[in-house]
Amino acid sequence: VREDEKRLFELFPEVLMIDVTMKTNNEGRPLGITAAFDSDMKSFTPIRAFLPSECRWVFRWIWATAIPTLLGRDNLLRVQLVLSDGDTNIYIPFDELREKLYPNAVHALCIYHKIVQALPKLDIWRKDDEIVKAMVHT
Repeated sequence: VREDEKRLFELFPEVLMIDVTMKTNNEGRPLGITAAFDSDMKSFTPIRAFLPSECRWVFRWIWATAIPTLLGRDNLLRVQLVLSDGDTNIYIPFDELREKLYPNAVHALCIYHKIVQALPKLDIWRKDDEIVKAMVHT
């Protein structure tokens, strides 16, 4: 945590985003990144952390211990929205701790991860044999 970004989070704690990047460091470890934005919609990253793994216990520790300790429990009371991708290891621990540590926040899935990343996986030109057979017989 950098002091300038911690101060920004104290001023603008309403939205907190979390994601993990891969292959961004020479250790090959996952890098957890939180992001938020100020009143000019400029993003900042209050926390960056090399993670030992992407297991659920790691994210439980992040939500329960790291974030409250580094950003301040009082600031977490002002968080209104937490965004993440669809990784259940990230958002289930948040959901379990939300009432106690983030009582005014709701969780939502990031539109980028939910839709944009899924688009290349769609095979719109795929021919389903059953559909083709049904169409031929009608």
